[in-house]
Amino acid sequence: MLDALLDSLGLKELLPEGPLLTPWARRLGWPAPARPAAVTYTGDPRTALPAAPPVLPFGVRYDLDIVLVTDHPDWHMHEYARIGAPDGQVTWLAKDARAATLNQSVVTDRADVATLLPELPLERRRTEFVINDRSDAEQIDLQLAYTNLDGEPVEIRYEGPAPRSPQAKRNGSTMGHSRSQLLAVLDLSHRDQARRAEVVISGRRRRITRILGLVPFQMALSQTQGGLTTGRFRLDGDEAGVTSVHAMPGEGVEASISWRFTRDAHGVLLTDQGELRTLQYRFIESGDARELASVTVTQWDDPTPTFHMALDPALPDLRRPFSGRAESRYVMDVNGQPSHAVGRLAASWQEGHVRVELIPEAPWWTADRPMETVLRFDEDGADVVISIRG
Repeated sequence: MLDALLDSLGLKELLPEGPLLTPWARRLGWPAPARPAAVTYTGDPRTALPAAPPVLPFGVRYDLDIVLVTDHPDWHMHEYARIGAPDGQVTWLAKDARAATLNQSVVTDRADVATLLPELPLERRRTEFVINDRSDAEQIDLQLAYTNLDGEPVEIRYEGPAPRSPQAKRNGSTMGHSRSQLLAVLDLSHRDQARRAEVVISGRRRRITRILGLVPFQMALSQTQGGLTTGRFRLDGDEAGVTSVHAMPGEGVEASISWRFTRDAHGVLLTDQGELRTLQYRFIESGDARELASVTVTQWDDPTPTFHMALDPALPDLRRPFSGRAESRYVMDVNGQPSHAVGRLAASWQEGHVRVELIPEAPWWTADRPMETVLRFDEDGADVVISIRG
């Protein structure tokens, strides 16, 4: 109903898209394994690090994702995502987006909220969740209460079908959210509208916003999100292991990731296996160089990557100085769905440091998020800063 309405009103730019590439174009443009970087190295590695990743990926597949938009002057979208865990516990994340910036935050009842998924640069807080969930496989009947980032009590009521309606096109728009925080690509596989939804903040019932004044913005989704994040972190280590220490939102808050360095028949890997997800960089070896060929995120309960980024040719070994400017094309897949985003990476050595530009080309909701990474190496490691330009 919603897609048909938007299409009839000529607002196709708000609709999900399909894959950006045909299967043939995908195979032709990103062969496996990736081709070596076409650069001339002018020196040895400047650091003991076994490899140098210039991007920081994320990926998460939600068991259920409820999305509501209200008329609150300070908050735009309220998103309630449920994630399972290996111990059988259920984690609820309240991801409220500021009205002024559309930046999202995370509120949850997990004790490790400050360091949960440290690759995500989102403001976060721990609070008690009161949940009354009478849902079954077919219907959602949920009441949820918590305190948001501003200290306001929030009560949610949601009733309606579980997300079972398959979407013909699954490459979903981020609708401008978290533009200064990350570059996101979505797989929106199923969606259904609520029969009834309520949002009460600080004792006042907020009006649900209507899309084009007609359809209430209240829906349940089956959704997977992935992409690349901004961040500031320190990398230290050698082939025995690598540690990255990340500056988290909040004064003086840091989180560390321990990476394993391994080798297989196709190259070398840097891998972090966390409780909920595994991050992995793959580098091909070209002579003495280790060049980035792909980045993958998988969730604990499914081998299908939540996010995968393939490069061709491989990005040069950033630990080693090289002449000129090296370009690689990238393609991003989400939840096993191919070719949801494409663009370029460009790397160059400048005055003793490395600069990597990420230049998104499509879809349109990624094109306004060009990213820049600066790596400054020393003997032990590197200081890395990733930002969105403009």
